[in-house]
Order: sequence, then C-alpha cells, then structure tokens
Amino acid sequence: FNYCQVEAEKLIEKKTKVYYFHFIYFTIKEFFKKYFIRYGFLDGTAGLISAIHSSNATFRKLAIVWDKQNEISRSEIEKSISDKWEKQITNAHTIS
Repeated sequence: FNYCQVEAEKLIEKKTKVYYFHFIYFTIKEFFKKYFIRYGFLDGTAGLISAIHSSNATFRKLAIVWDKQNEISRSEIEKSISDKWEKQITNAHTIS
C-alpha cells in the first residue's frame, strides 16, 4: 500500500461519496493550502513541487475512492451484455 491507498481506504470506510467536482475543488484547495496558506512559495521551486505533489496525491486518493464506488462486478457486466445481445436477437427476428 502507498499513502494514497491508505487515505482512500479511510474515506471508503467512512462511506464518503466522491463526485466529479470533488476532483477539481479538493485538488485546487490542497495546492492553495500548501503553496499560499502554509507559505510554500517562500521555499521557491521546492515549495512549488511540494504543493503540486500534495495536490496530485489528493487527486489520486479521490480517484481510488471513485473507482471503488463505481466498480461493476464481472457478473453485472456479463448480464448487461447478455441482455443487450438478447434484445438485438429479438429485434432482428421481429424485423425479419
């Protein structure tokens, strides 16, 4: 596990729901916090890199939660494909 995975697991345990706008909002918020609020700009390039790294980690953490909450099991995918296939066959027989 890496840090992002551990933090994502904490959010999953809390049943936190991630929406598309969270990626934008929380990533920018993390950068702003690290670079401006915590005076990262005073560290020059190192502060900029640190702020970018932190905001990137926030994005990856949210992406892991997003993937987990939107995952589809193999059986669900197979059922969906099977249903669509059956519908296509039924429509083909109706048209003929």
